[in-house]
Amino acid sequence: MIQTLNNLIAQAQVLVVAGIGLMAIVFVGVVWARTKSAVPTVGAVVLGAVVVWGVSNINFVQQKVDQDIRDAGALAPIEQVDPTGGVEVMGV
Repeated sequence: MIQTLNNLIAQAQVLVVAGIGLMAIVFVGVVWARTKSAVPTVGAVVLGAVVVWGVSNINFVQQKVDQDIRDAGALAPIEQVDPTGGVEVMGV
């Protein structure tokens, strides 16, 4: 049962990536049809490629975001509130 669900999830992931790729192609076509200009069309191609890459490599992106959050948390100063109303910053 678990193996079957894993296979269905893997197939759904492939289908989602293919759908996003198709939407990127349609997006580029719509941009070209509306503007008839190379600059916006190249921008649409680049944006579509970035989105398809991000969807295809979601694990890589998630690991980088987690690492950035952990790094930012480790560098954040610790504030300790003084009962007299002042704030003392520690760890700077």
